[in-house]
Amino acid sequence: MNAPTGVARDAAGNLYVVDTGNFTIRKITPTTPAVVSTIAGTAGIKGAGAPTDDGVDAAAKFVNPTAIAVHQTDATAPLTLYVADGDSVRKITATTVNGKVQMQVQTIIRDASKLTGATGIAVDAAQNVYVADAAGKRVIFGTPAGDIDSLATGLDGPQGLALDAATNTLYITDVAAAGGATVIKKLVLPTTLPPAAPATVTTVAVTGTAQPFTNGAGIAVNAGGLVLVEPTRLITVSAAGVSAVVPIAAGKVTSLSGVVFDGTTGFDVTDSGNHTVSKVTTAGALTTLAGKAGTAGAVDSAP
Repeated sequence: MNAPTGVARDAAGNLYVVDTGNFTIRKITPTTPAVVSTIAGTAGIKGAGAPTDDGVDAAAKFVNPTAIAVHQTDATAPLTLYVADGDSVRKITATTVNGKVQMQVQTIIRDASKLTGATGIAVDAAQNVYVADAAGKRVIFGTPAGDIDSLATGLDGPQGLALDAATNTLYITDVAAAGGATVIKKLVLPTTLPPAAPATVTTVAVTGTAQPFTNGAGIAVNAGGLVLVEPTRLITVSAAGVSAVVPIAAGKVTSLSGVVFDGTTGFDVTDSGNHTVSKVTTAGALTTLAGKAGTAGAVDSAP
């Protein structure tokens, strides 16, 4: 791994990681040991932000990938990935050609007037995508029909996005440019897109021992609440808004960036500074799944 950032999980428990420093998308299969494979892009080859960046498997190119979201209804259903890539959104579709699975990468949003610096991404059941645009201080949406526009504006610096499908609520980590003060904001997704009016954004009331938040990044829906990361803290927020720090031992993490709930009781996190992807229990025990702490790499293999 080389500065991994975004992470998402499919219905079968596989992880998909944005390996930002390598300009690739990696898959981690949850065997023992975990197996790491590159499914799109070629390590060290940066895209030009042009239509020629689209392609299949290693032929695809990325410019500044930072976040990823998975659309899959169940473990046997087709898999689609959505990647926030600078001023673009890329769609990755798994197809089978002559018995071989291929990952087709296609740009579905590239509009500098609507998206300037993508930092977070989420997708709903209808495959509408929602993108945090930190540079534009907004969240935009894109529909399968091609509609693209702002959903929420006037934010400070939106970073991570998390969609709670049960309540149709989108959560945002919003970070102030000066000092990094971070709050969690939310909005209820409109029933139709484009919406009849801009979404109403409110701040989630949070108490507890983890307050205040600083330099928040990725956020995910957790069992009964939320989980978010700061550079050196993993934080849970209950449904009642009570925050707590997961007690990871000092020095084990340096630059946490992405987080996803593992489907049971723990979390999978990316640490861009350590070049690792790790599993963390609610008690704070950390196990490296991929990468070697402190060493950037690009080789596909078990850790």
